[in-house]
Amino acid sequence: MDEKPTKLFNKNYLLLWQGQTVSRLGSSLFLLPMMLWVKDTTGSAAIMGLLLSIASIPGLILGPIGGTFADRYSRKKIIVYSDLFRGVLVLGVTGLLFFTPASTNIILGALFVMALVNAVLLTVFGPAITASIPDLVPKKAVAGANSLGQVSMLLSNFLGQGLGGVLYRLIGAPLVFFINSLSFFYAAGSDALVTIPQKMPEKSLHWKEEFKSFYNDVVFGFKYVFERKGLRDTVIISAVLGFFTAPIMILMPFFVDDYLHLSEDWYGYLVAVYFLGTFIGSIFAGAVHLPPNVRGKIILISIIIQSVGYALFGLVRDQYLAMVLAMLNGIVQGYITINIITIVQITTSGDIRGRIVAILSTISNILVPFAALLVGVLIDLVNQRVEIIFIVSGAIMTIFIIVLSFNPYFRQFLASDIKDVPDTIDEQVEV
Repeated sequence: MDEKPTKLFNKNYLLLWQGQTVSRLGSSLFLLPMMLWVKDTTGSAAIMGLLLSIASIPGLILGPIGGTFADRYSRKKIIVYSDLFRGVLVLGVTGLLFFTPASTNIILGALFVMALVNAVLLTVFGPAITASIPDLVPKKAVAGANSLGQVSMLLSNFLGQGLGGVLYRLIGAPLVFFINSLSFFYAAGSDALVTIPQKMPEKSLHWKEEFKSFYNDVVFGFKYVFERKGLRDTVIISAVLGFFTAPIMILMPFFVDDYLHLSEDWYGYLVAVYFLGTFIGSIFAGAVHLPPNVRGKIILISIIIQSVGYALFGLVRDQYLAMVLAMLNGIVQGYITINIITIVQITTSGDIRGRIVAILSTISNILVPFAALLVGVLIDLVNQRVEIIFIVSGAIMTIFIIVLSFNPYFRQFLASDIKDVPDTIDEQVEV
């Protein structure tokens, strides 16, 4: 058995963190130039929208399968090979841009293939990363590790979106794509030096037995979630809140333009302060260690504050009050996210953690596409008055979470103590 880490900033965690930070920055730098290239080349918003939407489909369909894969096979190899393969994919598109720039249809086809394959890889890669964190840092530092991961993602997105357009204009799409491919290769090299403790299940020699065993593991993941009432309720609550939050996020540009009567710049300001708030909330969640019962109450209060905040958006007519609400919602969102992920990690045994975090993510987001489809219908029903949708969505979320705050299993789950994470399901304690 590998020696357990004694500090957050140990070699294995830092290697993984800095490698992923570089690849996230490369991906963020790549996204805007890719969109600009599609816009400049095709002039089609439909093609751009289809390209971006492809990324969300595999996660909703394959999430639990990818999580089970991360439990049954080497998480280190999954992380390393995923980064390598993504680097090769981007490098291939880079080659097409360099050597056949006039082959627009071929390049577009390659971009669609790359987006789809990358999305499929992320269904395995994401659970492998999340499931590995509690094995790379001390149990008391899991929240801090998650916080640093969130900070890495937020800073990468911020810097990437800020620099992506500038680099596209200065050096062009091919070189920006090449930089992204190098970031993946760098991450793969860094990942290869990481030691990730993992108890591997026995493999069957016959493929039919292996397939049956894999299928049983996927089914077991769902049974595990729904038999543990606190975890089950948390997953259901996440899905419902995600459904009612989606229309607010989608309609925010219309809120700025049609309700506040401001320029498009103000939408950017609201997004910026929201992400700044998320950054603050994430750091607070990782840096401040509270007694479990206190932490549970603060999480619950934070969810209520966020729900009320969304409703209040429909009542404010001052842009500065809107920015305060955006900042506040970002802070509580960052705090909630880090704590929920950490609680799931610390209450789940190492051998099933990958599929459990994947199921949580899949179910939490499964209703979002349906909410997005309903937005167009809803906005017409209320005569384009986005503030009504904000108020109603926020009010429903507030009532829903207040009612569920009386659920003892949900409260107990939010107040889970940070104990040594069991290595196998046989050592699991129900929460």
